[in-house]
Amino acid sequence: MKLTACLLLFGVLSTSASAQSAGVELRVGAQTIEVGEVVSAQLVCTNTGDPKLPAITTPAGISLELLNSNPSVSSRTSFINGRRSSSKTYTYPLRLTGVKAGTFLLGPYVIEAGGSSYQTKPIRISVRGASATNQPLGDQLVFVKLEVSKTSLYVTESFRATLTIGLRKVYVDGQLLNYDQLLRSVDANASTLGGFGPQFTPSEIRLSDASGIPHEYLLYRHQRDIRGDEVGTLTVGPIFLKVDYPTSFRRSFWGRGLEPSRTKRVTARADAYSIEVKGPPVTGRPTDFTGAIGRYTIAASAKPDRVTQGQPVTLALTIRGVPIDGVAGPNLSKQPELMSRFEFSTGELRGDVERASTKVFRRAVFPKQQGEQTIPPIRWSYFDPRSERYVSLHTKAIPITVDPPAGGEVPDFSLADAGDDASNGRLTVLQGGISPNVVSVDLVLDDQAVAFVPAQIGTIVIAPPALYLLMTLLLGHRARLRGDRGYARRRGARGRVRAGISAAINANTATEQTEMLAQALTSFVSDIFNLPPGELTPGDVETILVQNSVDENLTREIVEFLRSADAIRYAPATAEMSTMSETADRVRRWVDLIEKTTA
Repeated sequence: MKLTACLLLFGVLSTSASAQSAGVELRVGAQTIEVGEVVSAQLVCTNTGDPKLPAITTPAGISLELLNSNPSVSSRTSFINGRRSSSKTYTYPLRLTGVKAGTFLLGPYVIEAGGSSYQTKPIRISVRGASATNQPLGDQLVFVKLEVSKTSLYVTESFRATLTIGLRKVYVDGQLLNYDQLLRSVDANASTLGGFGPQFTPSEIRLSDASGIPHEYLLYRHQRDIRGDEVGTLTVGPIFLKVDYPTSFRRSFWGRGLEPSRTKRVTARADAYSIEVKGPPVTGRPTDFTGAIGRYTIAASAKPDRVTQGQPVTLALTIRGVPIDGVAGPNLSKQPELMSRFEFSTGELRGDVERASTKVFRRAVFPKQQGEQTIPPIRWSYFDPRSERYVSLHTKAIPITVDPPAGGEVPDFSLADAGDDASNGRLTVLQGGISPNVVSVDLVLDDQAVAFVPAQIGTIVIAPPALYLLMTLLLGHRARLRGDRGYARRRGARGRVRAGISAAINANTATEQTEMLAQALTSFVSDIFNLPPGELTPGDVETILVQNSVDENLTREIVEFLRSADAIRYAPATAEMSTMSETADRVRRWVDLIEKTTA
């Protein structure tokens, strides 16, 4: 009975749980720090329920940065004198940095959790400025140097910043100690390196102190190339270094060398640099300036140099220079001569970086006239930061030949010339039906109103219903061709791509064959999805096929082929004529699959 009573009493005591009181607390690793020094901090919420983290604001002299918006959660249960005590803690990791000298109040911060509000106690933080020193570097155990190659530049230009850390080699009783792990003594968590590191290039140097005594130093250097992407002020630094500098050593536990047994805290800092990032001047800015800042050249090429009326010529504009990333090509809509002689999409040119410091912009242009034509010089301007002036470049004119469509031009035909008997007016088939004898498909799809003579009307009326239905469908199809240009393009896409494939197979070289196959395929994609005129890049084709739910594997095959065709354009030796028939079969298969997808 006694044992049973004791067990029951223990159970009652055990189940009487008491939880710690709820609250929030801001904890910092140190309340006195130096400018640039970093210490860890935590926001701890105990038994509050899931907290909502507030916006953390701080005075201008300190910075408090949240390292992870998801708190770590821990639970703890303990039994003391038969009573259970439990707690659940949410901890947010923070990082506190001294920005400028002074005394600042951190908090209080209000935390909302579980329908209640909690408030942290304010914490006073003292930030000490670095004491001015004119000591030679040889008198310092640790030093840092921050250097920049320029303090003023134009937007998109780059400059080089170099950080050098110097650590005096350790001397014990006046004797140099062979210890080369000094970089490990840098407390990375308490230091501000301004984006430098973690890889440094080591070297050695000898420096003398004020008494003329030489000391050996290990130097660690890291360089960064920084680009000015926005007009304004760009800040590099400050750099703050906290080092646990070793003062005595002992043998390591495994007997493999020495390890520090005692250290002392040493700090070093380098002030920040403010870099002025300027925009190009407005005065004297050319109308065709697209933002390029640097030094460049531009050249133009066109392929093929002989086409049939209605077929495109691929105009390629190659810009070389530094920097090349972000450089925009010429605005072709601002080239009046080109606009007057050619039709093309006026959208922004999208270039491809194909070699170091080289970017190529391509656009399909359609000649408006037949005969000997010229792609006029293209003007493009950039700003030269060295001479601080705008430079305008012009490409060379490119001659091309534009042939009439197969079969010649459409003869001048009018029913009025046929006299009273309108039935004498007939088109003469010169070659391959009507389509090859016209300059533009618009003429074929122009107003084609049908007039029936009384005899034809009588035939239709007495014809079987099936014939009447057939005539209705034919007339509806013709009306749709006339009114829906996109439908007309899709209907003719298969014929045009097959003709393009046949022409490619008959080309003289493997490079021409590949280019013509790629052109036929991209033209088919443009027609089947009713896109505006203009050359499609492999990236454009990929986007279009994905948007139209074309099979992922099929899309990948097509894009890989188009990219390889682009590569062959610059490396003709990689193309092999022996594989062209297989490639043509693949293109035909892709065309069939795309048509099935869009049916």
